[in-house]
Amino acid sequence: MSTTLDPAARAATAAPFDDLAGLLRGTLITPDGPGYDEARQVYNAMIDRFPAAIAQCRDVTDVRNCVRFAREHDVEIAIRGGGHNAGGLGTWDGALVIDLSPMRSTTVDPERRTVRVDGGCTWADVDHATVDFGMATPSGFIGSTGVGGLTLGGGVGYLTRQYGLTIDSMLSADVVLANGEFVTERGLAQRPVLGVARGRRQLRRRHVVHLPAPSDR
Repeated sequence: MSTTLDPAARAATAAPFDDLAGLLRGTLITPDGPGYDEARQVYNAMIDRFPAAIAQCRDVTDVRNCVRFAREHDVEIAIRGGGHNAGGLGTWDGALVIDLSPMRSTTVDPERRTVRVDGGCTWADVDHATVDFGMATPSGFIGSTGVGGLTLGGGVGYLTRQYGLTIDSMLSADVVLANGEFVTERGLAQRPVLGVARGRRQLRRRHVVHLPAPSDR
């Protein structure tokens, strides 16, 4: 695939991305750098977008720095978790892509029957972590689907009839807001931030979710 930026993308490259690169533990990929064409691809091969830069974040501080940078320099952002969205919402022309895919650790608590999941995890990552403990979480139908996108969209899968939607099992979420503020939301009834997150993509800086196993219900 050739790298051909549209006018909006070319204008966005005027932002001082070298400054952002110096703030990140992860890698910042720009159109003139190696690996750009590969990094900008998403699951749906029909989507052919040219972001101004792709920040492959390694931790929540990277995410916060990206959000603050984009806000300061008036750069559009797109959030990529698993990159599985059919509409290609994990990328955009001229945008700063905040790519969470390097953040894929999982932590299982067998006593509490919960799993803590980083923002770049797919359901294959979660299944791999939980199956050895005899645990499962209502999820989707395809292992390459991102946990964040599916959960905030509700989450329908094979276990839904018996255990409900994926989001019904979410205990808490660490969220980076559009102003760079870091908050933790807990409890099904305490959803002011998560409710906005579902409706406005730019607020979806989710770093971690906690999901209980169906056997706990």
